[in-house]
Amino acid sequence: MARSALLLLVAACGSPPPAAPIQGSAAGAAPTGAPPAIAWKTGAFDRTGLPAVSNDAQLVVFPTFVNDGGRGNVNLALESRTRGDIGDQKIKVLTIDETERLVTDDQQPTPELAKRISAANTWLADLHRRVDLRPLAAMQVDTTDRWTQHAATLAGATLDWQNDRLIITKGTTTLLARDTPVTWHAPDRDQCSNPAKLGEVWIDVERKIALVAVAYNGNDACWEPSDQLHVVSW
Repeated sequence: MARSALLLLVAACGSPPPAAPIQGSAAGAAPTGAPPAIAWKTGAFDRTGLPAVSNDAQLVVFPTFVNDGGRGNVNLALESRTRGDIGDQKIKVLTIDETERLVTDDQQPTPELAKRISAANTWLADLHRRVDLRPLAAMQVDTTDRWTQHAATLAGATLDWQNDRLIITKGTTTLLARDTPVTWHAPDRDQCSNPAKLGEVWIDVERKIALVAVAYNGNDACWEPSDQLHVVSW
């Protein structure tokens, strides 16, 4: 079974207006901390500081993976989107059809893959210098029922997605309550049905933005589609 996708940036029905820069952190200010980065660990990618949001809350950067079913080839792309969930840039590091060529038999990167990893890190570092990327905090998803999981929590904030309705609260305050589009669900295919559920979730309440991964159930006969990632803001 495929693991939950990295990242779901929660997609909203309609794009909210851009938020004003956060007090005292105007776009263009010198970045703080190290930039996000990716690295290779035997047979897999590692990542630091991702997903991340720009300090002015206008851009989100996150990794994505394709579910390769039974073959399970490792793969990775990096993507940036606006707070309205509109695509900005996408960097392909390794596709599922390149794994056997660019990863050695002892699960190490070839020089070509190493060069791509370096280029991706240069892109992340350049972006960090421009917009001061800050890591998004991972919410804890309730996996009591893995088939219907729909809620996540962090430091008094709760995100709940069920019956095509997304609600984010902080304490007793509702931050967002919005219907989600039918496109968050996977279409039936080849006599297979893959019910949607909440995957991983990241949030920055101060910057009024979340990244939500919509995951899917499946089995050996009906592999899960790749997670959908969406940016949600309020």
